[in-house]
Amino acid sequence: MKNQFFGDINDYMKYGLLRILSGGKRNSASVCWMLTRDTGGPGGKKTEYLLQPDKWANFDHNLFYALHESVIIYGERNVTRAEGDDVLSPEIFSYFKRELPRDLSERRQYFRDFLECAKSKEHDLAFFDPDNGLKTKVSPRERIRSVSFLYLDELKAAFNRGLSMLVIQFLPFAKQLEFVDRRVGQILRGLEVEEIACFRTQHAVFFLIPQAQHSEMMKERSECVNEVWHRKIRVTWHMRELTQGSDQTTPSET
Repeated sequence: MKNQFFGDINDYMKYGLLRILSGGKRNSASVCWMLTRDTGGPGGKKTEYLLQPDKWANFDHNLFYALHESVIIYGERNVTRAEGDDVLSPEIFSYFKRELPRDLSERRQYFRDFLECAKSKEHDLAFFDPDNGLKTKVSPRERIRSVSFLYLDELKAAFNRGLSMLVIQFLPFAKQLEFVDRRVGQILRGLEVEEIACFRTQHAVFFLIPQAQHSEMMKERSECVNEVWHRKIRVTWHMRELTQGSDQTTPSET
């Protein structure tokens, strides 16, 4: 996450999704911003929706106008503006705001510290907000250089701590469905889970990997996502099927 992109259309849907998946339950979710430095260029341009309240405000009225106030009225683009009752309420969410380090050993400590914080608060859900999304295969040299991704082994380590996971993945311009299906299979196999949910928008997909004890609760909340966001966020659950030693996935829309 870079501060310069705060409040764009992806954030509107991201925060709206988190508000629903948390269930509005006190102390239920942790946010790992995975903050990286701004590029020094202009902020993200996907903020035109904030000038179209007739089209966009009805999905989450309070959230829309909180982002409108920050971005349009005050020109403030910083994730600290998310820490409010009308965005991600501090009564529900905790935030891990340290900048993501490039050094590999410091990166490992970064995630250990985040998970300790999340578990100490007995949260159910953890959200990761990397610049680009999840990466499943990477060389050691590339891992040291890059702060743009969350890696599959890091996601697995968090899942093994008993947290349900939500991670954002930005989509390529072409062959988006094939890309999503490939990532779904990699997550199902890599984490050895039976089901995950995809919340797909125009520019991104959010992968939800629920713990078994959270599965039914998350399915109920995913139905709320459909009701609130209609087709702006498309919800699909994927089941893993073992067939003659190979993994296949079966999608079902809710």
